[in-house]
Amino acid sequence: MLHRCGHYCKRKNLHVVDVFFETSGIKSYEKDCMNKLLDYLKRNKTKQSVVFYSRKTYLKYVDISKLLPFMQSGQIELRFAKDNVIISH
Repeated sequence: MLHRCGHYCKRKNLHVVDVFFETSGIKSYEKDCMNKLLDYLKRNKTKQSVVFYSRKTYLKYVDISKLLPFMQSGQIELRFAKDNVIISH
């Protein structure tokens, strides 16, 4: 999945500044990976695109309420590489 997201970013001319992914199992995804992503977003106030492989993966494993404030302020947009979908505020 990471490789596919990399191709997506290249096609869309997105500069990758950091990568957050979970390797130890999906149950710890939100606890470890999501916390790292949230910390990064709090420190970096510039407009960001957050790329997930698919909406299905995102909706199944990510608590959207944690990203909503960043979306509502226009700081981030969510992109789903597999689905070729962008969600912004």
